[in-house]
Amino acid sequence: SGITLTDDIMTNVAEQYTVTLGKTGNNYYVQLNGATDAYLALTANSNTVSRGSSYSAASGQWTVTWDTDGVHLFSANYTTRELQKNTSNAYFRCYTGSQNDIVLYEQQGGTSYTGYTTNPVSTKITVMWMNGTDIFKTEKVAYGDAIVAPATNPEKTEEEQQYFTFAGWSEDGSTVITTFPTASEALGDKTYYAVYTTVSKLTVTWNNYDGTTLATEYYKAGETPSYKGSEPTKPADSSFYYTFSGWDPTVSPVTAAITYTATFTQHDRFELTASLSKDTVKVSKSAQVNYTLTDMGTETTAFTPSFSVGNSAIASVDANGKITANAIGATTVTITFADAHDADGNPISKTLNLTVIE
Repeated sequence: SGITLTDDIMTNVAEQYTVTLGKTGNNYYVQLNGATDAYLALTANSNTVSRGSSYSAASGQWTVTWDTDGVHLFSANYTTRELQKNTSNAYFRCYTGSQNDIVLYEQQGGTSYTGYTTNPVSTKITVMWMNGTDIFKTEKVAYGDAIVAPATNPEKTEEEQQYFTFAGWSEDGSTVITTFPTASEALGDKTYYAVYTTVSKLTVTWNNYDGTTLATEYYKAGETPSYKGSEPTKPADSSFYYTFSGWDPTVSPVTAAITYTATFTQHDRFELTASLSKDTVKVSKSAQVNYTLTDMGTETTAFTPSFSVGNSAIASVDANGKITANAIGATTVTITFADAHDADGNPISKTLNLTVIE
């Protein structure tokens, strides 16, 4: 077996060192980069670190680079290096004074390491997945491992008249690839770009009864449009007033560009003339409301008015429009047809002034 990392956060160490774990005579050693000043030695059957003079070990610190999250590198200097051995393992460790350290490299199996040389520990490349100018994901992929697209797809914000569906990943920003390479030193770091298919939304036009465009909106196929403006209106004419009743055709999920036209219900409009037989009366005397209701349309239904006074202490009025003066003063008398409407669609009415004298 070979030297392997026992903690994944050390994976970038191999980018710094080629490791040799071996034995010369009674000494086990670790050599980094093949440099004669990068040896540490351990006397056989001992757990005590010794710098073998034959290895010309240099004094001072070694710098070890830690790959803490697969993306960022953090360098730390270690003044203590240690090679340990038991019946089945030999370790190379770095720590700063506490032996509660982390094993960087481990040689498994056997007690004889004479002349043993490892292959360099697998290294990684950086793979970056871009969504426009934003980084969607960054990861490290070890040499020999296949690059795998992210499990979730990125998204692109839709626009007023179009939206976007994810089509895949590209190396050049336009050509979608379906097969990703295997990470290797020769391949180097890779960047992939999200590619989208542009889909035009369907145009929905909202027109008033006269063809005037009230609004233009855009929807995805299958969405149900909804008019968001003020309720459409149609002005009264000489005979009728109109109330909004809906859209033609009936609003439904869009499958193609479509125009909806406002529809209205037609109602007869009325005109009312009214007057008092006397607008000035004496106390205890009476007056009469006289009126004419004219149907400007085609309805023939008879409508019954209601009457009211502004101040019942001054005068009163009965269901037939007869007014009785009660006290000196001024008040109003109103005639209303609740079921007959004016040009604005309001119940038609008229208010008259009455003065009571002594």
